Order: sequence, then structure tokens, then C-alpha cells
Amino acid sequence: MTLRYTEHSPALRMNGRGSDLISKSALFICVTIFVTPVLYGSELSYSCAIKDAQHGKWEEAQKKLSLMVVNEPDRADILYDMGVASFELKDFEKARAYFQRVTELEDVPEQLKQQAQFNLGNTYVELKKLHEAIEQYEAVLAQKPDDERAKHNL
Repeated sequence: MTLRYTEHSPALRMNGRGSDLISKSALFICVTIFVTPVLYGSELSYSCAIKDAQHGKWEEAQKKLSLMVVNEPDRADILYDMGVASFELKDFEKARAYFQRVTELEDVPEQLKQQAQFNLGNTYVELKKLHEAIEQYEAVLAQKPDDERAKHNL
């Protein structure tokens, strides 16, 4: 989004003292009205989705997160949480796709990537794809040999 300010804009032009103040005030109002929701609306939606998930409202959480995925399709934390919501709603194929995507992205914190691999393993168990589940648990153990959950699930 680009905000444009021109000297010729009748809404922002005023002759005499105070014209700079009014111009700056108008620009501030435009930024506040149009840019702030774009910057902070996403984080507010994310917070609301997390709150819904914490209260077991998985469908509501998934709806909010799915809107965020459209705007930020490579944001690992949102994809991961979509995987969790899908898993909780027993939509294991969607959960698989979201967890898989997190494991494929670059610049994902190692802990989040390991958790996505572990949950991908759990998702494969639910899909009755045990060979793939074992591969995911082994991948977790290759990165973190003392992971008790992955050891237990093998």
C-alpha cells in the first residue's frame, strides 16, 4: 500500500500558518486509519486464534488462521498452528500438508521445525502410514538424540 501526499491535493492544501501542521495531521490520520490495521490486524487475528485454540475452539481458530495463511503463506508459526488445528479437528490430510510445509521452509527456528516433524509423525500414524511416521521420528532423533517423545513413539 502506498500513501501519496501531493502539494496539490485539495484536502491537504491550506495557505498560511498551520498548513504544515494540518498536512502532517492529515497524513498521520491516513497512516493510522489505513496502515495500522494492515500491520497489527494480522497479529491481533493471530492472538485471537491462539486464544480460541487454548479454549478448545478449534474450528474458530482454524477459520482465523486460514485467513492469515492466505496473506502470509510461508509464515511457519501460522502454518504450524494450522496443522495443530487441523489435527485436532481430525483433518489429518490437511494437518500433514501444513506440518510438511513447515519442515520444508528455510529460516524456521530449529525447535519449531522439530516439533513440526514430530507432529508430522503423529499425523502419519493417524493416516495409517507407519513407515512415514517412523521416518519423521527418526528425523527428530537425528537432530535431537535425547528427544524422549520421539524415542517413545518409535
